[in-house]
Amino acid sequence: MLCDAGGLDDIFRQLADWGCHNWNLVSPTPWLPWIWASLDRLAGLGARLPVVYNTSGYESLATLRECAGRVAVYLTDLRYADPVTAGAASAADDYVDKARTALLEMVRQTGPLRLDADGLAVRGTIARVLILPGRAAEAVASLRWLRANASEVAVSVMAQYMPAHRAMDSGAPWNRGVTKAEYALAAEAVADLDFETGWMQEFGGTPPEDNLIGFRMPSGAAAVGGRTMLENCE
Repeated sequence: MLCDAGGLDDIFRQLADWGCHNWNLVSPTPWLPWIWASLDRLAGLGARLPVVYNTSGYESLATLRECAGRVAVYLTDLRYADPVTAGAASAADDYVDKARTALLEMVRQTGPLRLDADGLAVRGTIARVLILPGRAAEAVASLRWLRANASEVAVSVMAQYMPAHRAMDSGAPWNRGVTKAEYALAAEAVADLDFETGWMQEFGGTPPEDNLIGFRMPSGAAAVGGRTMLENCE
C-alpha cells in the first residue's frame, strides 16, 4: 500500500489510538527519512510510542547512528556465522561482520533489555538466532560470540526454519527442516553458555508464539509466552 506523508501520519496516529504498545517497524531502513519525519510531526502533537526496530541485522553504522535516541528496542538477527553460508544463502558474504558490528552499536544505544510491570519490552536489544538445517554449528558460533561480546543481550533461539520458494529446489540441506540432532546441539549451547535472559523455541515447527521456553528471566518479569515481550495492539 502506498501513501503520502499525511497518510503515514494517519497510520501511526491510528495505531496509537488503538492502544498499541509500540510502533514496530519491520525492515524499515529504506523509508527511515519519511518515518522519522512523520514521527517528529506526531510528537509535536503529543503522540508518542516506543519505537521497535525490527531488522535482519544487515545495517550500516551510519544508519544506526541516525536512529540513536529514536529507537527504544532493537529486534535483530544473527542469521549466519560463516561468510560462505551468508554468500550462498543471501548473496551477502559480508553479512557476519555487518550484523555483528550493527548489534554492538544497538547494544551501545539501548543497554540491556528492560521490561515494564506488564512484562513488555520498553528498552534494549533482542538478538534472534535461527537454527538452520545443516548449519546448527553456526547458530552455536553466534551464541558463543554473543556470550563473549554482548552478554547483556536478550537471546531468542528459533527452530522454525521451513523451506519455501527457491529453497524447495535448492537441494540439501536447504530443502528440509531442522533435525532433532541439530536442535539439540543449539539447546546444549544455550544451557552451557548460561545467558541471563532469553527464549528458546521448542522443537516441532509450531508457530513461535505458541512454544517459547523462557530461561533465567529477570527477577519480577512476567512469564514469557504469546506476544508478551513485544506485543503491539491489545
